[in-house]
Amino acid sequence: MRKEGAAKDVVSGIRSAQQVEARVLWYELAESLNAVENYLQVAAQLAGPTRPASPRKLTNILGKALEQAARAREIFHRLRRGQRRNREAGRRNLRSRKKEGRK
Repeated sequence: MRKEGAAKDVVSGIRSAQQVEARVLWYELAESLNAVENYLQVAAQLAGPTRPASPRKLTNILGKALEQAARAREIFHRLRRGQRRNREAGRRNLRSRKKEGRK
């Protein structure tokens, strides 16, 4: 019985840590996407007829938007990898419970 309680505590702790990690990654993703939006808004203003900017400045702003988009893509992939790991861990846990039930 004690082993089961300890195992449940460990699993609960792992899930809690995974949830915190996912929340942090979602926050980072939202932050990157907001930065992309802001950079593109500035680029649109700089490219407009009322406030024309130098091509170098516009290229710099668009480069920053691309960097943030790449960052967002990497964060998204990290979230998907974590999701897959969680699913696989859940399946392993289910299989081990089924095996224990058969004994």
